[in-house]
Amino acid sequence: MKPTSAPLFVSPVWPSTRGNGLAMRAAATLRLLAQRAGPVHLLVVPMYGAPVDAPEPAVAAWCRSWQAVPDPGPAAATDALAQWRREGDRPAWPQGWRSCHPAWQQRVAAAGAALAPSLILVFRFYLWPHLEALWPACPHATRWLDLDEMESTTLGRLADLHTLRGQVAEAARLRDEAQAYARMEAACLPQFDRVWASSALEAAHVRRHLPASAVAVLPNTVEGRQPCASRASTADARLLFVGTLGYLPNRDAVEHFCAHIWPLIRAAATRPVTFHVVGKGPAFGDLGPGVVVHGFVDDLTPLYAACDVVVVPLRAGGGTRIKILEAFSHQRPVVSTPMGAEGLLAQSGEHWLLADTDAAFAQACLHLLAQPQAGLRLAEGGYRFFREHHAADAVTLAD
Repeated sequence: MKPTSAPLFVSPVWPSTRGNGLAMRAAATLRLLAQRAGPVHLLVVPMYGAPVDAPEPAVAAWCRSWQAVPDPGPAAATDALAQWRREGDRPAWPQGWRSCHPAWQQRVAAAGAALAPSLILVFRFYLWPHLEALWPACPHATRWLDLDEMESTTLGRLADLHTLRGQVAEAARLRDEAQAYARMEAACLPQFDRVWASSALEAAHVRRHLPASAVAVLPNTVEGRQPCASRASTADARLLFVGTLGYLPNRDAVEHFCAHIWPLIRAAATRPVTFHVVGKGPAFGDLGPGVVVHGFVDDLTPLYAACDVVVVPLRAGGGTRIKILEAFSHQRPVVSTPMGAEGLLAQSGEHWLLADTDAAFAQACLHLLAQPQAGLRLAEGGYRFFREHHAADAVTLAD
């Protein structure tokens, strides 16, 4: 079938302008693709429990069509599936890929072939097993990948985090997964015509497998907004953390902060201070005095407006942190670990404060609480950095 002019965007989640970081990155890339080429066909292959849903109105406006192709189910138990998994290199696949099977692949391929796209942009490398049948079904389509982050690197860091938490068996499993992903990245990334990475650091990892001309940086973005006014220095102080709390690096960040950093802040603060945690996920146990857990909040603006400092005490992760860009966009000062700040080209002391020990993190927060003008200068610098490099209208999806 002759390709159409409309590109096809393939994603494991429904893109969302106000969801978690994964969904927000998907929405930002979809929007850029629509700006470049006109309305896009959206094909969602829900993996890892992603809901089978429909796009929100803002996302639907960028689409010519949309559909979900969930796992058809019963075919996963057939003898044919067992034989299929024994063939070729599939036993070396990452464990998370092995839920894919021929019936599901063929449904994805049929959906893609019916659209006859001239360009296929795949969001996240972990969709690879669903592409084995899609490529032959769309032989003339250009193949792009929004990598976002290297799965092998992120999984290796998650393994290290489980080790820190004393979860040895899970750490070993994740190291095996990281090694499996590393093998597949080396074998499969060269099959894309263009790979987009979220930062220059991620792009450097990809260039180990691809010519430099095939790799480009597509920074994370968030929608621009009117920055929040500075808080009165006489008010009770508030620290804020925002993140999906079902994701271990975020959950660990909150637990580690409350156990090792928060007591240092409370002991030295010269005015009453509370720590506010926002995000969807399982409930915590007792995090200590002065900690307020809000759960999911639809509109974060009032919470950003009411906080003095946004904290990002991450000890693991991959890609670049949309939570930091959100804080910058609201013009709030940020204190982060080097891991939380990775991939962003902002400068410590000008756009944020970085701290690599628990004591240094506490001192950075206390400094900003005690010196509101220092926090204001930092917030203004962060906002300028956001507007210049990560606002939605500052980034394009060029050839």
